[in-house]
Amino acid sequence: MILNKKLSNTTLLLSLGIILASCGGPNSTDPKSKNIPPRAISESTQDYSLEAIDISESLSFEASCKSNTLPLGRFKAVYGVDDSTSICSDNINPQEVLRAKKTAMFVSKMDMRLAGRVDGKNIWQIVGSTLEDVLSSQYEMPVCHSVKFRKEMTPGFCTGFLFNTGDVSTNGKQLLTAGHCFGNNSSSDRSSMRVVFTVANDNRKVVSNNPYYREGIFVSEDQVFEVDYNTQEEEDFTVVTLDRKVKGVSGFEIESLEVSAGDRIQMMGHPLGLMMKFTSGKVVFPNRDESENYFGARLSSFGGNSGSPIVNLSTGKVNGILVGGQGDHEVNYRKNCVMDAVYATGSEGVLKIGKLLNL
Repeated sequence: MILNKKLSNTTLLLSLGIILASCGGPNSTDPKSKNIPPRAISESTQDYSLEAIDISESLSFEASCKSNTLPLGRFKAVYGVDDSTSICSDNINPQEVLRAKKTAMFVSKMDMRLAGRVDGKNIWQIVGSTLEDVLSSQYEMPVCHSVKFRKEMTPGFCTGFLFNTGDVSTNGKQLLTAGHCFGNNSSSDRSSMRVVFTVANDNRKVVSNNPYYREGIFVSEDQVFEVDYNTQEEEDFTVVTLDRKVKGVSGFEIESLEVSAGDRIQMMGHPLGLMMKFTSGKVVFPNRDESENYFGARLSSFGGNSGSPIVNLSTGKVNGILVGGQGDHEVNYRKNCVMDAVYATGSEGVLKIGKLLNL
């Protein structure tokens, strides 16, 4: 993968309408391959040649679920079969797209590169490694073909989500995540990270038309936020205040009622630092490890999902925050490769956030 090649020939296409990303091959975002008459606004800054092309009428719901760095956070696991679904999937419905827009990825500032400008706004490239490269380096062996999304990049290290604070001054400016995502909870931790909403609320997606960067991740300045402050809590969560409000999106409603065994749930987030993924499961233990503040959920999750919202599918409200679980990967000695760790028992740890917030 080429990360340091000069960007002078980079062409960025800003897809409008209901484009979220680019899921297909190299030509999926090429207007010529689809006989789309381009309506372009050209703009040049420094060495960059940038275009904004409206291709919304013909690509409908195609998307780019690419991603980049070794994620931090607690271990998570797969139960039975990994049913993680990309935001690109045809099975994703409009309600799930709306949930994705409320959910953000935490990224190291060091992995952000200023790529240029489109429509007067800064465009950032998020760089890093593929999941396959990360795992093969960590385990010093190949990655099994059964590992989903192994060719995608993994830039994130945690997930967070906007929530309805009940206060007009903070709504859209505060999000929830796992407390351990902030390490020592210092000002240097806060200044070294960025919060990126990978699914833009205006349905615009920045992509590169340069073959060197076709697999890259590009986001507008409207999708990137700094952390002003975060709270210190006794339990493993924190309330994060952003440097400004997220426009056009309302936060998740928080469920204050207790969960029950068998409740159907859904999680959206950035497993292993990948781009947005969805997975569904159920509550198996209303109280996990004899704690009234946690419940046990059985769903496919990984490091990087820390801080992900757990949504009750009956109410649409957030029951909790994913904070821990079992190991992510293991070695398949018969095939001599790294595979997802699969469990028949146990559960992932979810913090009952409704019990801990005074909303």
